[in-house]
Amino acid sequence: MLRSLLAGPALVMGVLATAGIACAGNTSLFGEPTVQARLLPGNADARGTRLAGVRLSLKTGWKTYWRAPGEGGVPPVFDWSGSVNVANVVMHWPAPQIFESYGLSTIGYAEGVVLPVTLVPEDPSAPMVLRMTAEIGVCKQICILETVQAAAVLGPGGVAIGEDAIAVAMASVPRPAGGEGLLWSTCRVEVRQHGGVLHAELAFDRPVEGSVVLIEPGVSAWVSDIRVVGTGPRLSVTAELGALQADDLPAPEEIRFTILGPGLAADQQGCAGQT
Repeated sequence: MLRSLLAGPALVMGVLATAGIACAGNTSLFGEPTVQARLLPGNADARGTRLAGVRLSLKTGWKTYWRAPGEGGVPPVFDWSGSVNVANVVMHWPAPQIFESYGLSTIGYAEGVVLPVTLVPEDPSAPMVLRMTAEIGVCKQICILETVQAAAVLGPGGVAIGEDAIAVAMASVPRPAGGEGLLWSTCRVEVRQHGGVLHAELAFDRPVEGSVVLIEPGVSAWVSDIRVVGTGPRLSVTAELGALQADDLPAPEEIRFTILGPGLAADQQGCAGQT
């Protein structure tokens, strides 16, 4: 399980019409579903590439996870392999919320989210038949794993549905940090006997005090005890890295940073170097 923590300055740490309205279903330990999934067809460009959406609707008081769930969460897994005439699927993740519960920090969405999805057809002149199955962790007083399914037939062109909701969600997806004012960044991993320590510096063209930094160290490592110090346009980050074997510690370029602050939602893979 990928474990990702967060820190800020004060934290340690069914078959349908061409329009494509989706049918949905899921199984639940409680009989009545805690989460429902629906596919929003969105709209296609002249080449047939479509920006669609997955709407996850949760019962009142329930939460679900971001792609990196936090200290005690389970990352969501989406399976599109049953789809037809789909060459590529790229999911986009709106900026998440941070939740504190029982001394643990988790990262995700309260009561629902629209996840934008870029769909590339193999044959732009033919319909895309979408079949999605997802394993999604949801939490209230307890946490459970739900299986949700949705399907849709999206013909070329067709009626655009859900565009507004998809656009709003897409606007909150963290953007490449260079376009968000990142001037330079440096990072190194200090290897120790039982893990390692990440040291990173990120400099922006604007004040970034109060920002939260989310760290994804890769599939074979986890991160804890993140500390962020923000001074003017600069963030200094340290974090403990853990792995089952020393060889599983990430190289600096494998570490993904998401920086969320006032007017700032940035995504940075590795370190860009100093300019």
